[in-house]
Amino acid sequence: MEEKRCRRCGLLTVAGCTDTQRAALPYVLDPDPMDAVGELQATVAGRRTWTLHSSGAVHLRTAAVILTRPAGTPRQTVHADHACTGRGAR
Repeated sequence: MEEKRCRRCGLLTVAGCTDTQRAALPYVLDPDPMDAVGELQATVAGRRTWTLHSSGAVHLRTAAVILTRPAGTPRQTVHADHACTGRGAR
C-alpha cells in the first residue's frame, strides 16, 4: 500500500494490491476515512469500500462485513474506491 497521485486528476490516493491467497485485487482509494453515512453514499454511488486495518492489511468490504463492523470501528478505517473527477489539482 502506498500513497500516489491519481494520473488523471492529480489528487492523492492510496493504491496497492490485496494480499490474499485466492486473488490479489488492485485498489485505488480516496485517502480520507469515512463514517457509516459516507459508506452508504459511496455504496449507493456504485463505489466499493475497503477496510484498512492497523496491521496494514486491506480487505474489500462485503454486505456482511458492513452490517457487523460499521465504518468507524476501532483499529480499522473504511475507504472508498477513488472517485476521479479528472480535474483535480495537478
